[in-house]
Amino acid sequence: MITVVIPTYRRPRLLARAIRSVLAQTDPNFAVCVYDNASGDETAAVVATFMADDRRIHYCAHQTNIGATANINQGMDRVASPYFTVLSDDDVLLPTLFERAMATYARYPDAMFVSSPVLLVDPLGRVLKVDGSQWPTGLYRPPAGLSDMVDLGHFIWTGTVFRRELVQQVGVLDPAIGSSADLDFQLRIASHHPFATVSEPGALFSWHPASPSSHPDLDHFWPGWQRIIDKIRADDALPAEVRRVVTARIRGRLMKMLVLVGLYASTRGRFDDAAGAADVLRRGYRAPVASLAVRATAALARWLPPFRAALRFCALRIWWRGRYRLRPVQLEFDRRYRRLFRVPPLPSGVRKDSAA
Repeated sequence: MITVVIPTYRRPRLLARAIRSVLAQTDPNFAVCVYDNASGDETAAVVATFMADDRRIHYCAHQTNIGATANINQGMDRVASPYFTVLSDDDVLLPTLFERAMATYARYPDAMFVSSPVLLVDPLGRVLKVDGSQWPTGLYRPPAGLSDMVDLGHFIWTGTVFRRELVQQVGVLDPAIGSSADLDFQLRIASHHPFATVSEPGALFSWHPASPSSHPDLDHFWPGWQRIIDKIRADDALPAEVRRVVTARIRGRLMKMLVLVGLYASTRGRFDDAAGAADVLRRGYRAPVASLAVRATAALARWLPPFRAALRFCALRIWWRGRYRLRPVQLEFDRRYRRLFRVPPLPSGVRKDSAA
């Protein structure tokens, strides 16, 4: 049995799409638990229409908004089945995710999670990236798996099925990490437990231009990533050399991301973010040259609109590198998955959603 934890807030139409994607799984052994963060709109009615037809769907509504991380953590804490996954209300599962995950667990019974690649798709249905495709299929054991995760990148967890006992062994999301809490969660697992990967895509991640998670903003990396570094350094169960190498690599990645944050912020006119990234580079990581480059670029972008436009073009090409090599993936998406990505009308009897 797999429990699907769906945290939601004021997106009933997208939530309906997410639930339908779970109901389309080829492995029917699942339960859906929707955690409504005090939406106060049509969300309850939307879920009720599904519950009337399928006893596997459950609903929990908070009286007040407890925050996104706390809402997810409550869902993880309440999982009673052997396996679980977390599905954002605006994302979509592909039909064979559960079937492939359980087959992989049968092949690697000591794996603590199984991850599949995830397609990043914009509102027009254009595939921007295949996240996780850089991982070779197989089993990864600690501490080598930790090093691999730092080098190859963590997984978008929409395409991941976890074992329930992980919650007891490594805990839930750390609210102090902020928007990178899923990275911290996966690194904690990879530090001490094996995990497995498959090659077939398992989910669709909805990329929204206005969503904070869709842009390399400063608060997405700082200070959360530094806290992750500090936690790994303090993990005495890891060999000292592993801690040294891994934290150095994360630190290097963080510095590169801070430069990108500064450049990207300048393209959007968010010059305070650019200045913040430059300040962190100079004071926190003793990188005066990188800091000066970010500040100079921000100044040019502020006063020279043509430079800002050119910078935006370059930044998008860097952030979405490989986008123009995805023609075969786009064709496969159009043929097999586009129907799942369409936002359906609300179920009969539910008034029109204006919040999503």
